[in-house]
Amino acid sequence: MNTKSFFIACMGLLFLVAVLLEGSVTTMPLVLIFLLSFAIIKQNEAVFILALLSGVLLDLMTLRPVGETSLFYVFFLFGILLYDRKYEIHSLPFVIAASFLGSALYLMVFARQSIFPASLVAACLAVFLFAAYRLFHRGETRKSSPYSQI
Repeated sequence: MNTKSFFIACMGLLFLVAVLLEGSVTTMPLVLIFLLSFAIIKQNEAVFILALLSGVLLDLMTLRPVGETSLFYVFFLFGILLYDRKYEIHSLPFVIAASFLGSALYLMVFARQSIFPASLVAACLAVFLFAAYRLFHRGETRKSSPYSQI
């Protein structure tokens, strides 16, 4: 197994764990952080399908109206990918700012408790995911985003 397929398998496992943990144990936006990192790293349409499916699953697990979380995820990720032309989204400062602000907004809308500390922890997790991606993919050059032509 090469490092690329190992990384994809680890990311898939982390995604499933994040959905299960956020749906059952914690109110921290683990799925949002994963989706944000995935959107910044891959910059393709698959992130919207993951956002839709994970949002519906989380809504069912937390007994919220179905579609609320999916709608938030899709709009947030679309906004992030829309900034690809104006800012360098594939950088650590952008990951920190986007994860902190996205987590704070998510917690204001859905959790309404311990917003600031949870947003700080979420930003740290996003930095960890982004750094892990950079560690596994050192020599690769980033291709241009399909959203830069919008």
